Amino acid sequence: MNSPKLLSTRPKGVVLSASQLDVFDLCKRKWAFQYILNIRTPPHPSAAFGSEVHGHLERWLKFATPPPQETRSGQVATRMLVNLPPPGTGAVEKKFFMETPRGHNYTGIIDWTGAFNARPTVIDHKTTGNWDYAKTAEGLLFDTQGIIYSVAGCLGFNTEELDLFWNYGSTGKRMETRAVKTTIYLPVVSERFEYIEALSAEVLLAYQNVAGPMELPPTPSACGAFGGCPFQRDCNLSNEERIRGLMGTPVTMAERMRQQAAAAGGNGVGAPAPGQDQQPTQQPTQANVPASPFFGESFTGVPVQTVFGQPPWVEQQQPPATFNPEGGPNPPESGQALPPPVVPAAAAGDGQKAPGRPRGAKNKLKAMGELPTTEQWAFMIGVQAALNGGPQSVEVLVQAGDLALAAFKAKFG
Repeated sequence: MNSPKLLSTRPKGVVLSASQLDVFDLCKRKWAFQYILNIRTPPHPSAAFGSEVHGHLERWLKFATPPPQETRSGQVATRMLVNLPPPGTGAVEKKFFMETPRGHNYTGIIDWTGAFNARPTVIDHKTTGNWDYAKTAEGLLFDTQGIIYSVAGCLGFNTEELDLFWNYGSTGKRMETRAVKTTIYLPVVSERFEYIEALSAEVLLAYQNVAGPMELPPTPSACGAFGGCPFQRDCNLSNEERIRGLMGTPVTMAERMRQQAAAAGGNGVGAPAPGQDQQPTQQPTQANVPASPFFGESFTGVPVQTVFGQPPWVEQQQPPATFNPEGGPNPPESGQALPPPVVPAAAAGDGQKAPGRPRGAKNKLKAMGELPTTEQWAFMIGVQAALNGGPQSVEVLVQAGDLALAAFKAKFG
């Protein structure tokens, strides 16, 4: 085997995730508390809120269930819908296992993957209370999760090029949304994946030889990251270590990758360096294309084997049993049209005004701060579905138009 491959079942041994690798990269001692001693702390309130938003988006994409408008998490999710493909398309919450030639195993759950605007696309939902912490298009290609998902996506689609898309929703007062997208090229991502492979080797070595956190070096500069490390009292840092930690920030793997890309003259966004051919030397034959790719669709213009040396023959996975979290009928089988979704209506007493045209500089910030009503967001979702040509785009657009018209008549008679 000379290329990574996707597996149909969980492999034996240690299976690494992007989050575990990031913890180890940030502070090895914190990693040992969590993964050697198995001490798991309650999720931060912001993480718990993000999980609620994630659940709303999952139910929308699977069953066209509108997010509840009586909850703030539902309101945040509603505003994120305008960036997403229509419900009933692609693969939602697709779990993968990937094995590399070095014997390292990885796993992840991709929030949505499929053909979006006729291109292979990997989407992940994110929430943030501060846009300074959101990834940029450039940052996605130095992000552990972004790199692992890119490699898995290219293998699953049998392509060397796909779109990586983080769908952000702000949890702040204005509840804005932001689509952070970039096109990735496997020749570039595969080089950065080597950093992850090297880090994974360190993690596996620690699993074999470390019995407790104190056997690993701390990273004092990371004590305050992500709201503060919950293991600070048990870490027994000296005063000198604590003071030194306040004087700098941890040098992460992402920073090392950036430095390497800058030294090599790369553009840092994922495209091949100047002069590097993006096209394969030979176009694939039909025999090189798996009959049923992992993500359900095949994009064969630029085959994966030009990077890893062989076609990614994907082991077939049995479809999971259908499950409807709402307790109603199971969703239709793949290929069948979903019933027309119910576009979310405005909550009683919602009273938010649509943004008007500002008259003068004094009113500009006030006008920008006002949010669209739920009817306007519903109509925008319908338009987005129609543009994407989903199987139920007409029904979504008609319902959204009727809702917007009813709201107009109710207000103006």
